[in-house]
Amino acid sequence: MMEYLAHSKKGDFPAQTYADHVKGVRKRAERYAAELDAYSLKDNGALPHAVRNGADFHDMGKLDAQNQAVLRDEVKAEHLPVNHVDAGTEELIRRNYLYSAVAVYSHHRGLPDMAEEEVKGEAAFRDTNPSVRAYVDESLPELVRRHEALIPAEKNVEETEYGGDQGVFFRLLLSCLADADHSDTAAAYGQEPGCEKIPALRAEERLAALDRYVNEMRGDGERR
Repeated sequence: MMEYLAHSKKGDFPAQTYADHVKGVRKRAERYAAELDAYSLKDNGALPHAVRNGADFHDMGKLDAQNQAVLRDEVKAEHLPVNHVDAGTEELIRRNYLYSAVAVYSHHRGLPDMAEEEVKGEAAFRDTNPSVRAYVDESLPELVRRHEALIPAEKNVEETEYGGDQGVFFRLLLSCLADADHSDTAAAYGQEPGCEKIPALRAEERLAALDRYVNEMRGDGERR
């Protein structure tokens, strides 16, 4: 089987394979989602499911032959010739995984104006160029075949509707995916922080310190 790439060789660092990148992003994103999900009362698995699907499909467009030629340094170009986000977004839309579709669409550009997307109809969350959309749509079956040969299809999960604030949900979802993507890429190029462990919150100590500060600020006047 051909070894597909997600990132080119850079300096002394070898190219990163597509499978390694997707699995690395999935692992990080799922960990972030699990940590957030513990604090949600209305999630019902919506965040972990959407994060998993988004991580799996976020770079599927890189499997396109034109993009692979650039990633392999067979063709010199500053940017990938085919929008590598559009294929994964469209495949998720076709599967009715709409949360993860929005996250994949947004993971390099930020969240869109949902009202503006709604008026686009079938072009919502897709590349703005009709010829690019047509090319991606035609290529999609082969891209999915390549993807599923590397990332087993049975690992994807149905997405459930989130019952809380949709705006907050999308921001948390995008944060999980974008941070995992950037962190895995940085690690592939030797730029990963030495330690990702977040310091303990120490909430009781912080609250006590805040109380002391507030008490010290109080004067004898009416304002408290």
